Amino acid sequence: MKSVLDDELYWRFSLAVYQGDGVARSCLALQAGIGLDVNVLLMSLLAARWHRRPIGRDEVEQAEALAQPWRQDVVATLRRVRSRLKSGPPPAPDRRTDALRNAVKAAELRAEQIEQQALAVWIDALAPAAEQRAARPEDCFETAERVVDLYLARAPERGDTADLRDWARAVARASADYRDARLPASCGG
Repeated sequence: MKSVLDDELYWRFSLAVYQGDGVARSCLALQAGIGLDVNVLLMSLLAARWHRRPIGRDEVEQAEALAQPWRQDVVATLRRVRSRLKSGPPPAPDRRTDALRNAVKAAELRAEQIEQQALAVWIDALAPAAEQRAARPEDCFETAERVVDLYLARAPERGDTADLRDWARAVARASADYRDARLPASCGG
């Protein structure tokens, strides 16, 4: 395999990691707490695994700049509509609007997959590690820290950074533990 786009490795990675112990809760907390784009975090972690090195701050900024317009104009708009249908306006919520909400939820998920596909192209363009080595769990942890740091710097209210970092480590751990023969190396640990 020469690309994370092959066989939609990027999407399978995200779905598997997101189902990891405490990952969904951690991702939602990071999203709500500092506006972190979960797709940028997950794809940065995949990049660390794929290229067998931590992803640098400048590279995380590139990923954010790439994702931001689509996230703001499409993903966030669908998310707001889905959330609003949960409690109103009338006639929502009811059976009829629940079906609409489910359709919007499916469209939101598809929009996130499109965002990840764009980020997968970014992953493919990154330089691999200078030395040939196996991926290390530390690559994922360092990358998660850099992603959190980027969003912390932009957040108006920083909240409890210890909790934020714990949540990011939970996602990084699930990423490091993810096993797929198509990844060039496994982190282990």
